[in-house]
Amino acid sequence: MIGPAEASTAPSPSRDARRLASNLWRYPVLQALWMTPFFVPVIVLFWQENGLNAFDVYLRQSLLALGIATTFPAPVIRYASVGG
Repeated sequence: MIGPAEASTAPSPSRDARRLASNLWRYPVLQALWMTPFFVPVIVLFWQENGLNAFDVYLRQSLLALGIATTFPAPVIRYASVGG
């Protein structure tokens, strides 16, 4: 049985709804920041500082993109097949 002290600390549905509504604008902002590749300009400057020319930088970026494109879909496809 819930006592009076415990009942007053339980969140009310209206308070939860207000908190959810106040967080709705944050989701697209965080998604945009997560999807933005901030590391690419930094790694390019690092590589160029260490003597790589533009061809070498583009070659490494294409290998990285190819590696991500070939390894990332495999777990997703497996989860979609098993998980439904």
